[in-house]
Amino acid sequence: MDQLYVDIMKLVKSGITGEPCEAVSVSDWDKVLKISRVQDLSGIIYRAIRLSKNNITPPESFLTALKLQFTNDLRTDRVQRSELSNLFRTFDEKNIDYLPLKGIVMKEYYPSPELRFMADADILIRQSQYKKIADIVKKAGYSFCEESDYEIPWRKGLALLEFHIVVFNPNHTDYSSFFEDAFSMAANIPGTNRYVFEPTDLLIYSVAHFAKHFVTGGTRLRNLTDIRYLLNEGNADLQKVNDSLEELGLADFFSIVLSAIDQWFNGQPFSLESELLFKAMMAESYDEDFDKYYTLGAAREFGGHTELSIMNRIRYYLKRLFPPLSFMSRPYHILTKLPFLLPFFWLWRIIKTSFTGKKHIEQLWNIQVKDTSNAIEQYMDIMKVLHLDQIAVPEEI
Repeated sequence: MDQLYVDIMKLVKSGITGEPCEAVSVSDWDKVLKISRVQDLSGIIYRAIRLSKNNITPPESFLTALKLQFTNDLRTDRVQRSELSNLFRTFDEKNIDYLPLKGIVMKEYYPSPELRFMADADILIRQSQYKKIADIVKKAGYSFCEESDYEIPWRKGLALLEFHIVVFNPNHTDYSSFFEDAFSMAANIPGTNRYVFEPTDLLIYSVAHFAKHFVTGGTRLRNLTDIRYLLNEGNADLQKVNDSLEELGLADFFSIVLSAIDQWFNGQPFSLESELLFKAMMAESYDEDFDKYYTLGAAREFGGHTELSIMNRIRYYLKRLFPPLSFMSRPYHILTKLPFLLPFFWLWRIIKTSFTGKKHIEQLWNIQVKDTSNAIEQYMDIMKVLHLDQIAVPEEI
């Protein structure tokens, strides 16, 4: 593995465990800073360097830039937690059910919440209550953002809320089916409308969420540190976790994840599987290898094929351009009362996206016109070693 990756993982280990880091041989601290920024590791690495000042002496310019990153992350964390506290208090008062996901929950496991960076706050809601929720966040100063088939984002400054109407993207049918009735699976906190996954289901969800991101891009080392914290709590029923992950086709992947965490934090040599896992995750934050993850993510969205027939392409883009009324009525509430206006809002959405979604449109276009066969072949080789090939692309390429 690239020595740079090894050194960064040593720093992250120190920041997580609170133990001084052994000496590292970093020759380019600018690269460390770049990976720290993309992987959202500034707080953890800053903590590691402060703990290890006798062993590590990075240049002052790096320390200044890293401290600035961490200061920004700290400010974001404080704004997020303040906004969420107010929002959840209002939900309780208005009798609105909510189930926090991902970073909101995992922050509670870290030594300090700001060490677990959270780009957005994911919250599962009941779709039947969304209109009340939209009224609340709009009154609180949030603005509606472009949504996906299952996430409804609202932003106010540093606070980005993503309301989920389902736990997983419906394209991931096994995962979405398993968590289809998430509120029934979760436990209600007495005296509130807040629901939480019990430790066993939270671990299952975290592994499935990690696998989903691994095959489509967007993984971070924190996916592994999250799982480590959940394992260290020792409250999960590991037999049930394994049985459920077997059902989801993730038991072998989970075994590799457990080995990788053990090898990382106990200083053991990395196995082939662990090294591939770490290299793929770190490459996303520095190299150009992210293209193949994006390509396969889009391929899955295109129905599990990397190459589409003309008819399938037409179907896909028609669905993108002209979503159904059930989808369009969430951002444009007037459609629930005046559905005949749907064509007008289709046109408005196309015009709006042409200005606000240029980057996404360019990415989709590039996938259509460039030859990605070599990148896909390399990607699938990694997926097979990690037992994720059937999940990465459900059908034969």
